[in-house]
Amino acid sequence: MSSPCPKEARWDPSRVMGSNCLFNLVTGMRGVGKTYAMKKIAVKRYIERGEAWVYMRYNEVMVKNILRSPNPFLGDLVVNEEFPDYTFKNEGPRMYVAQKSKHLKWELFGSIVPLIAFDSYKGTTAPTTTLMVLDEFIKEKEKRNVPYPPGVVSAFYNIHETFDRREGRVKFVGLANTANIVNPFFQAWRIKPIPKGTGKKFPVGKTKVYYENAWTEAYEAWARSSELGALTFGTEYDDYAVGNEFTGQTGLFVAPRPKQSRCDTCIVWEGSRFGVWVARNYMEVHIDDKPARDVGSIVLTREDMMPNYLMIERANPYLKWLVKAYQFGQMTFRNDMVRETFLEMLSMCGLK
Repeated sequence: MSSPCPKEARWDPSRVMGSNCLFNLVTGMRGVGKTYAMKKIAVKRYIERGEAWVYMRYNEVMVKNILRSPNPFLGDLVVNEEFPDYTFKNEGPRMYVAQKSKHLKWELFGSIVPLIAFDSYKGTTAPTTTLMVLDEFIKEKEKRNVPYPPGVVSAFYNIHETFDRREGRVKFVGLANTANIVNPFFQAWRIKPIPKGTGKKFPVGKTKVYYENAWTEAYEAWARSSELGALTFGTEYDDYAVGNEFTGQTGLFVAPRPKQSRCDTCIVWEGSRFGVWVARNYMEVHIDDKPARDVGSIVLTREDMMPNYLMIERANPYLKWLVKAYQFGQMTFRNDMVRETFLEMLSMCGLK
């Protein structure tokens, strides 16, 4: 039987909490303690400063699964005696804390709410909220065919403004396992993979977003010493769950744009803009995220439609030609992120 994971092997959230950035993303090893650490931070902030928090998941089904679980949401903090002088309870989506005494005085210090359909949960939140945590902002590999809710980043902006009123008080931390590099927040904020165990500030608009790739050498050693670690060593699952490697981070078909090529069109999909560059003989296609300014734009969905754009059907011959170009090995990409995002679009157009 494997020994329990030592506390010192867990992820330390001090860097993200001290990043001086209002908007933060953390990806990392499965089980390294990202969610646990943020629960602990949230309780400590309330006890010491009276500041509440909001814990979010993408949709209402995910929230209800948490609320229906036989295991209390903060039960792991109780089991590990993180705050021995305090007790916790949930009433629906509301989280309460009380100092242990004969007569418990319960205080609302947080809520569990969905990012989508947040309006129906507004009355459950505390007015002193200064921390927002969105858990599992990247879907797991086995859910790859389940689309992200439409407009999740815009929905997040709306919720953050509801709490923060543009005053810069409410810190946002998005948490996820190191799954797929193609996800709404990486795409919206142009986040690129960084070495494990490091953090980096990415310029976004006129501010910066802090991104950390959470990893500890001690946790990796412990995870690989387990029976599951021995069973999965060297597999894709081990690369993702322990090795902190994103799926799709392969470099396959990544190459510079051919010199003898021109930009044929711009394809806009889920807010991303792709330049389709073709060689003179149309036998080589290159996809990047820097389309020429003097070409027309085509879209596949109503959400991406703008004046002077052309909306086409997924069965359009042009898209079928792009599918064939990839299938015949005649397509290259600027980087892994562009490849994975563009191929996800082509999968909606017949690419198997």
